[in-house]
Amino acid sequence: MLATIACFSNGLAINYQLIALLTVIISANFYWQDYQKFQSYVICHNEAIGWQLAKIENNYQNIMVLPTTVLTAQFIVLHFRFQRGRKQALLIVNDALNKQDYRRLLIELKTSRLSMAA
Repeated sequence: MLATIACFSNGLAINYQLIALLTVIISANFYWQDYQKFQSYVICHNEAIGWQLAKIENNYQNIMVLPTTVLTAQFIVLHFRFQRGRKQALLIVNDALNKQDYRRLLIELKTSRLSMAA
C-alpha cells in the first residue's frame, strides 16, 4: 500500500510514475504466488520403510536423506532425494516444532546417518 502511494507522491513525470506502479504490482504478484506455494510437511521414519515425506494431504513419498544435510541446534537443512531422482532441500527451524519433537527429529537424523555410514 505504501509503495503504491510512493509511486504517485514523488516528483516524477506521470510516465515514470506509471512504470513504478506497474513494477510494484508485478513484484506483489510474484510475492503472492510464492506465499501461496508455502506448504506444511510431515516427515516420518521407521526401520522397515525408511524416511518418508508428505504434504498435508498425507500422500507419503519415500525419500533418501542425503549426507549433505546440515544438523544444528537452531535449524536443520534437510537435503533429500525423491525416488524419481529429484533433489530438494527443506529448512526446519527449531521453533517450528515443539522442543521434544525437534530434538527427536535431530537424534533420528543423526542415528540414521550413522547407520547409513556403517
